[in-house]
Amino acid sequence: MVLAYWGIQRDQAVLAQQLYMLPGAGTPGSRLRLLASPQLEVFYGEGTFADLEAAVAVRVPPIVLVHTNQLPYWQQAFAHAVVVIGIEGTGVVLHDTAVRVSRGDFELAWDEMANLYGLLRKK
Repeated sequence: MVLAYWGIQRDQAVLAQQLYMLPGAGTPGSRLRLLASPQLEVFYGEGTFADLEAAVAVRVPPIVLVHTNQLPYWQQAFAHAVVVIGIEGTGVVLHDTAVRVSRGDFELAWDEMANLYGLLRKK
């Protein structure tokens, strides 16, 4: 989704291969770094809510690692990546089924994943 946002088209199978996706288990967030190229700048690390707000303010959608057991709209508990597309008052808007969650629920889910997030930015 974030690559497409920047106008970069990648076939899902090619992307899975580039990120060394683990069948049935997903892809560790740190592998976002493998997307770095002369056209794409990649950041991956620990951050603060203020970091996410700053990224959203300049229209760079953060990819945030969360644990779904803290998100009320999930029925299963596992590590998951969501894209933050908005921060509105006490809510966070996620591209993950275009849902709005409370900042409290979001921060609990993010805290469980050590406040890790990534930014992809076209150079």
